[in-house]
Amino acid sequence: MGNSDQFYIKDDLVCLRLMELSDLDFYVSVYQDPQMYHLWQKKFNLVALTKAFHRSIKHNQDNSKVKKVFVVTKNQCCEQVGVASIKIDNSSGETGVIIKSEYQRNGFGLSVKRLLLKLAFDVFGSSVLSAQCHHGNRPIISINKKLGYEYESTSENNRGLEIWSINKQKYQQTKLL
Repeated sequence: MGNSDQFYIKDDLVCLRLMELSDLDFYVSVYQDPQMYHLWQKKFNLVALTKAFHRSIKHNQDNSKVKKVFVVTKNQCCEQVGVASIKIDNSSGETGVIIKSEYQRNGFGLSVKRLLLKLAFDVFGSSVLSAQCHHGNRPIISINKKLGYEYESTSENNRGLEIWSINKQKYQQTKLL
């Protein structure tokens, strides 16, 4: 992991570094990716995205809470490929990953999810972690299964989002594979 000025965690494929003010244009481009509209079933306007971005920056600066948003970069060249987040409340948490469409199916999502699991369980001490994904998002569902997540339910009131979870014991078992 990085120093206290610029937190990051990485593996051989990707690096997660805390999002900072200079990342606004990239953040907007991720959420306005036309290829992602079919999953989100809505378009995000610039004003709402800018507000969400600034809230994320505040969370990153608040060390009293574990709610962090990262820019995902290719490990060797620092090329930005996506956004990831983690939020831990007490001993449970949730994560989110968005990889830009042109970088999908290259292993970035799997690497990011592994790093988020490591942060949640090994660094922040979570006992259970959940993740939501859009119904029918086969790549992320496959990643969830590969990492040991279990399907919990599909949210009726939130555009059919599937909820997946993994506990620390299951994580310990699957990280050895």
